[in-house]
Order: sequence, then structure tokens, then C-alpha cells
Amino acid sequence: MNKSISLFLFSFLSISCFEPKENKTDEAISDGKSNQIKEKKLALNNEDNESLKEWFVYYNNREVNFSLESFTFLSTDSLRVVKGTVYGVFDKEYDTIYTDFLVFNAKKDKYIDFDSYNWLVDNEKTVVFSPDQEINLVDIENKTVNRIGFRGSLQWVEEAFWKKDSIIFLLENTIENQPIITEINLKNNIINSYQYKKKLKFKSEYCKMRLKKRGLIME
Repeated sequence: MNKSISLFLFSFLSISCFEPKENKTDEAISDGKSNQIKEKKLALNNEDNESLKEWFVYYNNREVNFSLESFTFLSTDSLRVVKGTVYGVFDKEYDTIYTDFLVFNAKKDKYIDFDSYNWLVDNEKTVVFSPDQEINLVDIENKTVNRIGFRGSLQWVEEAFWKKDSIIFLLENTIENQPIITEINLKNNIINSYQYKKKLKFKSEYCKMRLKKRGLIME
């Protein structure tokens, strides 16, 4: 009889102690994830890179109080890499007209190409844009071209730069005039996106300005 009572009490206490711990753990994990997302911040200063500075100045001159601090966390995604469809500098078919627009890392053994797929120069030496844009990571040593991003007519990359040879930043705009900064981490294959807090009052012509500075003619 004593053994039965003891067994019953042991079972009851075991269940009672076990259930609350499980719930608390679930809540803690949930809260932890929630806090982690809320704490994501864009760790950039407009003096970190010359391309970033140029892009920032362009917007700052046209939008009152434009700041990098006003970009808030939008989403996280996994990096999906597929074979790119543009030529690398090591291919005989490569068109040197794109050379001035390639975004090299510090070691100069890799670069980002977001122009080759997006525009070409016709017989009248005028730039003609495609509605689509392929963002490619090109490895010169291994002679590989891999697509790390694709944009359509609703969103496009205006500028890009490297940070520590393992992180790529894409400076973008959208059809709604609401800039986005995309951070691609090549080490953990994670993409974090940050969106400006509001829609801007002007339509960006940064892409055309960037090409004109290098002597190309717009249509």
C-alpha cells in the first residue's frame, strides 16, 4: 500500500514539475527569437565606403534629413546561389565596356557585376536598359560566375560595395521610391534587408547619373 502511494506521489510530482518547465522553455525561445529580430540594426556609416558615401550624398541632397539610421530591419533570407548567365573578365566574350562598373573586393580576386545583365550599348552608342537585373559574384581565380540575386522592374540595385571581403552591400531603390539596403553575408549565407522608413518625394535617377559619369549616353 505504501509503495503504491509513494509511486502515485512520485508520478504526480514528476508531471507537475515537468510541464511548467517545458512551457517556460518554449516561451523563452519564442521571446529570444522575437528580441533578436527587433535588435537587428544596419551597422553602416556613410563614411565606411566611397561608393556608399556617393550614394548617400545623392539622396541626402534631394531628401531632407535622409539618414542611414532611418533604415529599419525588413527581412532575413537564405542566400541561394545559381550559375550566372553573364561573362566574366576571363571569358573571351566579355565586353570591356562593363569593366569600369565592376565592384571588386579588397584582394581583387572577386567582384560584383550588377550591370552586364541590366543594360547594353546599341549601335548608336546609347545605353538601353532591361527591366531585369542579375547580381553576380565572379571569382577570377576559379573562373566562376554565380548569381546571388535577381531583381525585376519593381526593385533594382543602384550601387554595391564590399565589407571585409565576406559581406556585400547592395544599395537599392524601388518603384515606390522607398530605398532598400541588402546585406549579403558570404560566410553564413544569410541575407538581411533594411528598408527606409518612408517613401521619398523624388524619383531616383542615380543609375543614369552613375553611367553618365563614365561617358555613356542615355536613351
